[in-house]
Amino acid sequence: MVRHAVALLFAASFLLESAAFAAPPPIEAYGKLPAIEHVSLSPSGERIAYIATDGEKRRFIVTTAEGKVISGGDVGGVKVRDVEWAGDDHVLIVSTATVTLGPAFTVWQAELATVVVVNANTGRLWDSPDRRAMVRVVRNSKL
Repeated sequence: MVRHAVALLFAASFLLESAAFAAPPPIEAYGKLPAIEHVSLSPSGERIAYIATDGEKRRFIVTTAEGKVISGGDVGGVKVRDVEWAGDDHVLIVSTATVTLGPAFTVWQAELATVVVVNANTGRLWDSPDRRAMVRVVRNSKL
């Protein structure tokens, strides 16, 4: 019993000592964006849509479940809020923008949303201010 206690005490002191000498991460690491965000799996589970960050560049990417890139494009500084699927062939990218309204309104600025439909096969885009109407259109047509 005493042997186990001594071994446990030795192991604990070794772990504490090694943790004390570990270098902290650089301050820049705390400000980095995640490598991928807004990951969304298609209804069939065969495709994945997401926003990827590589350095300062942000891209929208659609891949197969095996990782083969199907389509994509630059997102830039757009504030992407969500990535959703509308069937297996169309992706909805929800984004917002802060706009100045002017003196005719009770507030000077507002956060307005828009939805872009992306054909996952061709990369072709279509804008819509009404998300519900857009989902109905996408489900009933071929873009």
